[in-house]
Amino acid sequence: MRVEKTYFSTPEVAKHLGVSASWLNKLRMLGEGPRYYKLGARCVVYELGEVKAWVEQHGEGARHG
Repeated sequence: MRVEKTYFSTPEVAKHLGVSASWLNKLRMLGEGPRYYKLGARCVVYELGEVKAWVEQHGEGARHG
């Protein structure tokens, strides 16, 4: 059984996280942030499950060892 994944644009993810799209762009340039997929020269998308996993690992409530 195939599970459908949900993808969102940079502005959509930024709105969901309460940050700016430029902040997400900066994280991408630094090699940080949630995993993303480039669908051409100007189209970047994020998979919802991967964004949630990244937030769990890096959010304010994350444990720091």
